[in-house]
Amino acid sequence: MAEDYSVVPLPPERQESVTLRIKINTPYSEIKGYLATLEGEMEKVNPNLDLLTSVCFELLCRLHLPIWQFTDGFVLRSRRNFNGEVFRRAAEISYNPFLDKIQHGRFNLAGEAVFYASLPLSSSSAQGYAGAICEASKELFDTNSTERSYEFTVGRWSLAIPINVVVLTFCEPARKNCPDAMRIDQKFFRDMEKAMSADDFTIWKQFQEFFSKRAAQKQGTITSYLLTTAFFHALQQRYGDRLGILYSSSMTDNQGLNLVLTRSVIDAGHLVLEGANMIRCVRDPAKYTHYSIFPCSDFGVSDRSGQFAFSYIS
Repeated sequence: MAEDYSVVPLPPERQESVTLRIKINTPYSEIKGYLATLEGEMEKVNPNLDLLTSVCFELLCRLHLPIWQFTDGFVLRSRRNFNGEVFRRAAEISYNPFLDKIQHGRFNLAGEAVFYASLPLSSSSAQGYAGAICEASKELFDTNSTERSYEFTVGRWSLAIPINVVVLTFCEPARKNCPDAMRIDQKFFRDMEKAMSADDFTIWKQFQEFFSKRAAQKQGTITSYLLTTAFFHALQQRYGDRLGILYSSSMTDNQGLNLVLTRSVIDAGHLVLEGANMIRCVRDPAKYTHYSIFPCSDFGVSDRSGQFAFSYIS
């Protein structure tokens, strides 16, 4: 369908201070109705994914998205090593190609491959390795587990081709616990507030906070992920499959930032494996969900074919 927001030309005297003017053409009551429909559907025992996706798509047609173009840097992605296994190829620590092994996640259905990663941050409380490891293994926080140590391979993936990323960090836990999220939010909020009327900005802000909050929450059941999965599906229907979402990390108590990318982004070579480390996490017996984290290998540099090797593993 056609866009239901519009870019309005500015008078010459305002063009230096504001570069565009965005007008939302959908009444506030209609936007609230769509959000209420999503909330009501998610209260059901078995929410309808097709309905959720359809409503998300309608919202995306009516509201402007905050897009961050990821043009430089790297992300970290980890995979747990079981029973002494050692990974040596990029494909082994990328998205899971074995669809029958993939469980339902925050932005994917069971059997649907996506690429989850963590961003290295400027804050000291959620530096990249810890964030990537927390996202890779929920067993770390299982108080019934008897395992004392875990090994992970953490790959460093460098950007080769820019990626368009939808920002979903507009929620209080992220702003409170992650300085990087606060800076991102302030920039987008400042820019959008300048580009919109006060009423339109209120609508836009509610939409962003609605989905950001759900992306940042710890979910107790598989069906709890259906809304964020539907949002990601609707994004791909609307804008194509070479994109991602930046969101707050619930597994680090919202101190970190995560990224989910479609497999098409990886297959098209937007990220290239630079190399990997093996990392060991040793549980603190006095504080069951606290760990000492340290490298147990050197950094294995990847060659052009995506193969890497460690000179030692301790």
